[in-house]
Amino acid sequence: MEPKTSFKIITTKDELYQVIQHCRTTGYASIDFETNAAPVASDLFFPTILGVSFQPGFSYIIPLAHFDSPFKNSWKSILGIFSRLVYSNPNIVKIAWNFSFEYKIFYKYGHIPRGYLFDGMLARYILDEVGPFGLKPNVARYIPEWGGYEDNYEGSNKDWAEKPLEGLSKYCGLDCDNT
Repeated sequence: MEPKTSFKIITTKDELYQVIQHCRTTGYASIDFETNAAPVASDLFFPTILGVSFQPGFSYIIPLAHFDSPFKNSWKSILGIFSRLVYSNPNIVKIAWNFSFEYKIFYKYGHIPRGYLFDGMLARYILDEVGPFGLKPNVARYIPEWGGYEDNYEGSNKDWAEKPLEGLSKYCGLDCDNT
């Protein structure tokens, strides 16, 4: 069964500010980076997109250094705006699966969180210390109708740095929504 979720790729700063306002209004931001798969500490590393969800069934995708990003020459500024107004906002709960990964990326570019952080993977461990702890196996277990989405999107067979924006955005949007 195809998951009942949607996503929108933002293309302007005005749309970015709308996403930020939605996060402020709801008080939540489920976030997920997709990257070129280089180690975060490497000089070759870069985030390709940032997914954001604040309600079930819908995610926004903020293109960053992706080769088709409208912000590919200004992505650090775009990330800085989001970080300053959402990630560093103590009134917005930041949610992620394996938050340490997202934290490392924000930290690499000088951004520090404020307020509550919720890590779904840690919560899963607290509920049952027996794995698996990855998002995909837990989606398959707890939301079986959504299981397997990671194998069914445009570009799923390509290297992370080569995935098309549309397919990668669908994948990332589902990660945010499922988290």
